[in-house]
Amino acid sequence: MKELTEFIVKAKKNTYASGLGKVESSRRLSTDLYYRENEYEYADSYFGAKEFSGQEVVYRDNLPVWSMNYYGKIIDKNFLLKYWNY
Repeated sequence: MKELTEFIVKAKKNTYASGLGKVESSRRLSTDLYYRENEYEYADSYFGAKEFSGQEVVYRDNLPVWSMNYYGKIIDKNFLLKYWNY
């Protein structure tokens, strides 16, 4: 479990948190992020900006081993302008 947890933290740091890892959208109007290291793969697909929802999945040896769905809303009106140039 520790290995999986460490991978998830590293994957988030190397995708959304850093602005890296963007890949071709898997669905219309989605933003998709991807990170791979050794036998692990991380995929994050989300919709929206100010209000958003998405799903993260981790695969190990091509099998899903962890997933999470999320929804959120930006409440600071300057956040999107400051960090994402919207």
